[in-house]
Amino acid sequence: MVFATATSKGQITIPVAIRRKLGIKSGTRIRFVPTHEGYELQPMPTDSLRQMRGMFSGNGKHLSPDELSAAIDRAAIESGLQGLSADER
Repeated sequence: MVFATATSKGQITIPVAIRRKLGIKSGTRIRFVPTHEGYELQPMPTDSLRQMRGMFSGNGKHLSPDELSAAIDRAAIESGLQGLSADER
């Protein structure tokens, strides 16, 4: 079992063995996914926003805010970011 100690600001250092196993490097965003036992740490893909670049342009159609939100949700599901609020993406 691996342990980490929280600082007074709530920060922890993820042990190197876990960082390597999860592919976490400097600047990697981590999401905390609630589970029945507590939380699971998951590194977020670094290129998720880059993958969506241009996907709504060039079709000559203007999307309403609701249509745009639905399209973003579909893209998030396809890229593995489902379950995140818009603020977390």
